[in-house]
Amino acid sequence: YVTLSYKWGDGVRYTSSKQNIEDHYTSIPRTQLPTTFCEAIDITYNLGFQWLWIDALCILQDSTIDQANEIDRMGVIFRSSALTLFACSTDNADAGLSSNRDPRWVKPCKLTLRASFDEHHFQCSTYVSINRLEMPSVPLFTRGWVLQEEVLA
Repeated sequence: YVTLSYKWGDGVRYTSSKQNIEDHYTSIPRTQLPTTFCEAIDITYNLGFQWLWIDALCILQDSTIDQANEIDRMGVIFRSSALTLFACSTDNADAGLSSNRDPRWVKPCKLTLRASFDEHHFQCSTYVSINRLEMPSVPLFTRGWVLQEEVLA
């Protein structure tokens, strides 16, 4: 199975509760799910996995007993998953998993320098990357549970 690590945000939340859990055993209306959940479902399916663990859906959000039991199991849940999807660049579940980013943060760019002086021509190559300290802050990493999820994933 796959796990999802994301930031809930302040918007409308689609969650499992005592009132809707029986319906969720049959189906969950995709049209009511936030974009991050839908994209995670698609990725999970396209990678050939059958199951996706999302805290909002797998923990009864209106049950302190279920929350306590599942929070105790979080280490096992993330450690046992085959893959964890991290929605790093978004502030809420409606923003999706994808974001535009400067590719130099991931892969340095090759820069070829050429110079001419009289009849002499010079050329050299170097790699340029952005200092990781200059990268924009990652919204997901402001969430308290992420350290545990990242370490165990």
